[in-house]
Amino acid sequence: MTDLDGEKKFFRKRGWIREFFERHGVRAGDMVTVEEVAPYSYRVALQRRFS
Repeated sequence: MTDLDGEKKFFRKRGWIREFFERHGVRAGDMVTVEEVAPYSYRVALQRRFS
């Protein structure tokens, strides 16, 4: 059971998320943005926190 609408399937397969965080060395305080660029197509970007 999930809180997502079954017809939208928004990020249904989430295995890539861990890989994204590890590959980019995401740290606490960094911001990840998700932008819909077309129907069912998204751009995920990392914005680093300045320390």
